[in-house]
Amino acid sequence: MRTLLVSALGLALASAAFADTYVDFNAPGDFATYFSSAQSGGIIASGSGGLSDSGSLDITGLPSAPQMITFNQGFSPTMSSWSASIYFYGDAQNFWQFGVTTKAAPDLDDFGYPGSEGESLPVIWIQTGNDSGGALGIGNYSPGPFHPEEWNSTLVPSGLPTSNAWYRYTISGTYLGDDQYDIHALLYEANADGTLGAQLAEFSFEVYNSGLAASETLYFFISPGQGVTLDNFHTDLEAIPEPATLPVLLAGAAVLAWHRRRSRR
Repeated sequence: MRTLLVSALGLALASAAFADTYVDFNAPGDFATYFSSAQSGGIIASGSGGLSDSGSLDITGLPSAPQMITFNQGFSPTMSSWSASIYFYGDAQNFWQFGVTTKAAPDLDDFGYPGSEGESLPVIWIQTGNDSGGALGIGNYSPGPFHPEEWNSTLVPSGLPTSNAWYRYTISGTYLGDDQYDIHALLYEANADGTLGAQLAEFSFEVYNSGLAASETLYFFISPGQGVTLDNFHTDLEAIPEPATLPVLLAGAAVLAWHRRRSRR
């Protein structure tokens, strides 16, 4: 009986577990295996140029318009929390977008945002720019009259250098219910071996996005616009336990506690 309960509890916990994915682009097929793009030519897999001069994504061939790549592993828009990070080598004042949208391999609209059939897709993203020497911002767009495009940012106290350097960008979201998300952005300096340097900026912004919340699947996307290299992409997803598993979790925990009390006696 105890073994069955432990097994059931383990399965329930597994359904609520963290899902981690790490892509270092060191293997030649990493880009094609894990990412998709409706555009072509600007971002290519390279056997060097990344952290510790290992494999990377070479983005020096980007055209004047950004190219967007999406991570093939989708996730639920009502997942309790999610995050993704990417290393970027380039001018941080021209880092375009890193975020989530509702379509794998979307087109680009006229403004360089995720689009489909001429329409802009729902999107939440982070980016850096040159406001007053450098800023980290969070943007939000959901089609429709009730949730227009929103934008908010925080200044980077030390500014952002215009010369090429390594940075790590992280976007994370917490689903608050009722189409609402708490979005968190982090920007770190990084060294050539991937170790982190100083934290340059941290920023949070609560947004409503009915387009994201109503979709079946969300996808992480990266749209650098300009730069030299992308490397070491990492995701972290925390699922909400399915309603059917909650009684198993509660009952299993209670019975295990009862067994522990009996064994002490």
